[in-house]
Amino acid sequence: MRLTHAAAAGLLLFLVSLAPGRAAAQDLLDEAPVMADLAAIMERGTLAVAQLNSSLPRVFEVGENGELSGFEIALAEAMAKGLGVELEIRRTAESYDAVVAQVAAGEADLGISFISYTARRAKHVLFSRPYVKQNETVLINRVRGLRFREKCPSEDELARVGLSEGMLGVQANSTFAAQLRDLNPEAKVRTFDDARELLQAVRAGEIAMSLQGELLARLFLSNNPAARIRLRFCTLEGLRDRIAIAVPPGRFALLAWVNAFLDEQDIGLTVSELINHQGPWRFD
Repeated sequence: MRLTHAAAAGLLLFLVSLAPGRAAAQDLLDEAPVMADLAAIMERGTLAVAQLNSSLPRVFEVGENGELSGFEIALAEAMAKGLGVELEIRRTAESYDAVVAQVAAGEADLGISFISYTARRAKHVLFSRPYVKQNETVLINRVRGLRFREKCPSEDELARVGLSEGMLGVQANSTFAAQLRDLNPEAKVRTFDDARELLQAVRAGEIAMSLQGELLARLFLSNNPAARIRLRFCTLEGLRDRIAIAVPPGRFALLAWVNAFLDEQDIGLTVSELINHQGPWRFD
């Protein structure tokens, strides 16, 4: 349909008349006060993020040139950009619990370090809504864990296995270590400071099985294909690990902004999506 000159001119005048109103509305929002939690970060000019002093491939890792990369690094950078500030990643924590403790003490604005969202940790910090969900898994040494060659262990069986010295291993100060303590306070679980030590121990038969998240187990098997000869991979039915961002106590405005950012970017990943992603992570 063709417009007459008069109709076209009228439409143009109408569109022009809308522009000042939109600009004025934008100006009003720009001039509105920013909530105190966010204003403190913006005035300081940096977003301080606590992170584990280690590498978790695909999530956060240190390259040969010393540069950080991975999904959570890109996520933290995008959040800092959204606030109009620089990013400062503080990688001094030696465990996931230590990251939570730093956030609880107000030593960082956020904890972005593949942190499991648990009721135990929620006593000390606020948590965003989960943005990654993974299964809990066990790797079973086929020789030492012969009794589970046909069937994966249940949660109760895992607790009973832990009663025997040298049977079950877990990373120290992790949500999985706390879970095993809750299942059986008398469990003789062997703890490892480093995840790689844990996985090498079950591969070598120093322990019969290891408990960890799906991402860690799948990456280990992918990078060490020959390990499948000695190890059996099992998913624990009904046990899910939810990954979320830790926020200092009482900073509810910052928590609301973090959740709004996650929702606006529609961030919700599976382990397969993390592992199979190609190229850099990009956020609008």
